[in-house]
Amino acid sequence: MERPKSVSEMIERYDSDFYEPIGRLIMQFGFLEFHIDHWLSALGADQPKLRKANNLNNKITLYGQIIDQHTTEPNDLAERDRLVQQMRELNTFRNRVVHGPWSVYLGEKKAWQKLSVNRQNATHQFFEVTADVIRAAASDLAKIQVEASHFAFGFLVPKKA
Repeated sequence: MERPKSVSEMIERYDSDFYEPIGRLIMQFGFLEFHIDHWLSALGADQPKLRKANNLNNKITLYGQIIDQHTTEPNDLAERDRLVQQMRELNTFRNRVVHGPWSVYLGEKKAWQKLSVNRQNATHQFFEVTADVIRAAASDLAKIQVEASHFAFGFLVPKKA
């Protein structure tokens, strides 16, 4: 395959492979954030806490904290931990996909690659992703969103004795 002559040519050549799944991932996170806001309000988060939750990671943390106010059941707390952990992992993945410049397209792997710096130990690392991995992340996020929604609203319905 001939190398692209410019960045714009590279973007045009590979746009159908990556733009659509990245857009889906971003849209799915928009839906998640909207729903977390709804869950937090419905579960009784007060205004000062809601104002402090000014980014998605803080909202995910607050979601976990608000669940604590509704249950002490070990199974509920384990489910809360699982959902919070999965949302955080996917948010980290989203941040890696969305933030920072892409370095190179690897035609043989059909993957984009970018160089990043690990802030904990100041080492360089490569992040490489395919469109299929991005699609899978968006799909996983949609499933987790449904699970987290049912879980949160389960605390608003009186439990049967």
